[in-house]
Amino acid sequence: MAAQRSSTDPVFLDDGRGGWFDAGLCRSRGGASCLSGSEMVVAKGKMNREYVWLQCTETGDLNYRTQVNVKGGLPEKLKAGLKKYSPRLRKHTLHKIKRK
Repeated sequence: MAAQRSSTDPVFLDDGRGGWFDAGLCRSRGGASCLSGSEMVVAKGKMNREYVWLQCTETGDLNYRTQVNVKGGLPEKLKAGLKKYSPRLRKHTLHKIKRK
C-alpha cells in the first residue's frame, strides 16, 4: 500500500534548465519565485533555432557564432550584415551570415 503524501511534503519539479524547484514553495509565495509559463515555452522553443557563423567581409574569417530563428526566416537586418569587431584588422567591419 502506498504512503499518503501530506500537504507539507515537498514536491520537486523540473525547471527546464537542468535544475529543480519546490512546487510547494511556489504556491506558498504566490508563485513569484517560480518559472512562469512563458519561460517554459522559451525552453521548449530552442528547437526552432540554428547556429550560424558571422564571416568578416574583408578578411573572410569566421569570427562569431550565433543563433537565428529558423521559423520566420531571417530579418532584413541580419541579411544585410552586422558590424562586428574583427581581431585581425583591429576594427569594426561588416560581417555576413554563413551557414556551415
